[in-house]
Amino acid sequence: MSRFEYKVIKVDALVDNGDDKQLETLLNSLGTDGWELVTVLDQVYSGFAIQPRACCNHIILKREL
Repeated sequence: MSRFEYKVIKVDALVDNGDDKQLETLLNSLGTDGWELVTVLDQVYSGFAIQPRACCNHIILKREL
């Protein structure tokens, strides 16, 4: 049976500034180290704003032990 380890990374700063290249670089670096993207978690924060916005974006990765 396969065993995995998991990593959770908060990527708000990368998403908020719209720098796709920096996020791609991060994901490619993690992929080189054997990490595989499992899912992206978005939490929607409405607060008092008129339009809700996504915040607290996390990526979850796994790699086989």
